[in-house]
Amino acid sequence: MVRPSNEVTLWQKLRWGRAFFAVPIAAALVSVGPSSVRGQDAPKCYAAVGLETRGLGKAAALGQEKCHQLAQKVGVPGGLCNNIEGFPFTIINGGKYQQAEQKALAKLHGPTGKCPQPAAAAATDMLPGDSTSNKLPSLRSIVSERADRLLGNAVLGNDPAKLKCFKVISSARRAIADKMMNTAIQCQKTQSPGSPLSNACLNDAPLLSFINGRKTAIQAACTGLTGAQVGSCDPLPDCVAEAALAEGKSLATIAYPGENCTKGTPSPNARTVNVNLQTPVPLGGVTVLVRYPRFDAGVDENGSNIDIAGRFTYSAAFLDAFDLDDALRISALDSSGISSGLLASVKFDVCRPAYPVGLCSVTTTQACSSANECRAPACPTCAPQNKCTGDGVTSCTSDAQCVGNGTCGEKCIAQGRSCSVSQWINCSTDADCPATESCLSQFALTTCEVESASDPSGNPVDGVSCSVTITEP
Repeated sequence: MVRPSNEVTLWQKLRWGRAFFAVPIAAALVSVGPSSVRGQDAPKCYAAVGLETRGLGKAAALGQEKCHQLAQKVGVPGGLCNNIEGFPFTIINGGKYQQAEQKALAKLHGPTGKCPQPAAAAATDMLPGDSTSNKLPSLRSIVSERADRLLGNAVLGNDPAKLKCFKVISSARRAIADKMMNTAIQCQKTQSPGSPLSNACLNDAPLLSFINGRKTAIQAACTGLTGAQVGSCDPLPDCVAEAALAEGKSLATIAYPGENCTKGTPSPNARTVNVNLQTPVPLGGVTVLVRYPRFDAGVDENGSNIDIAGRFTYSAAFLDAFDLDDALRISALDSSGISSGLLASVKFDVCRPAYPVGLCSVTTTQACSSANECRAPACPTCAPQNKCTGDGVTSCTSDAQCVGNGTCGEKCIAQGRSCSVSQWINCSTDADCPATESCLSQFALTTCEVESASDPSGNPVDGVSCSVTITEP
């Protein structure tokens, strides 16, 4: 969806203001050998990337909270506060979040920043284009989406009970996400600069006492209310804790991303994504963002180092692309006009095939599309390979040994599916994902949105959209 023209102008100014940030090499490199400087700067840079990403997550969440509070005072839906790239949020927030981004980039990549190049290359190689600026779209997307799910769009009026409940929920969301993010980056300090986030650093068990305290606060503040009544999720308070933890883990993954494929060997160019454009008038230029499930597919280049000729087929006079590790920003120009239809075809490497649809949980070589196609072991003789479906850990010989709705036997585990936001979590049903997230196929997680569009004279054009179709053998 194209932003309104006033939002496009503001967004472009903000993005252009940081996209071409100058990063001169420190004068100290003249007198100090590159190897020794690299050794000194890389760990500092690596730690600073996490700290600045954490700070931006907190700044965004706090800005959303304050914006919601103002919206409630004037009696309008707070949903306009959720999108931190939106014009309403930017105005109400006074541009503070955008200023926070600029300060963070200066601390990291400015002339006196923690990540001078090329000395700190070892710490920033995992970032597209060696700069945190290229991960900011992902950060904005995550915190905006999470606010949609936890802060919502309700009008609470002057109901003091609802206002109190909402305030505690929003505060708990920010606190739990920040605690998880801080725990992850402190854990990651033990890793070598440039290492992707360790799975061990996503362990939320040490936060149990802290989280329980926040859940107790929500229960006390929201007695007699459901999440839906205040624009949040249900059931309270567990859903808030789950979603906030997932937000913190997503932010940590942004700070310390891994390769596109974290398991197995990628199959080069095994998936084709066709980007289709719908426009009311011929365009002189258009920029689209194609999001993809980064742990399942991607390109092996970071930043602007993309083999356009090898990966893209297009008809426009000019096309360029920039990889953000979970999205491709594609820009096309043509003075003769770009019309509706195929804008470009992109070849992706595949880390985890989308097919077959699923595998049986015990007989893992048996393909299935539903649990009915899996062989059901005859309990209680099926031990010890059975696991309770409720937790996937407890061994069982009968349903009675499982908690809640657990069952003893096989189930169909869908392949190529990930949680809608917390994409590091593979899933077979929505229940496997953090609260309010959905379990989606890789194809459903591959989407397209128009960031900007203009006619051949450079005038903004509204009503332009894009979509994708996907083929994979």
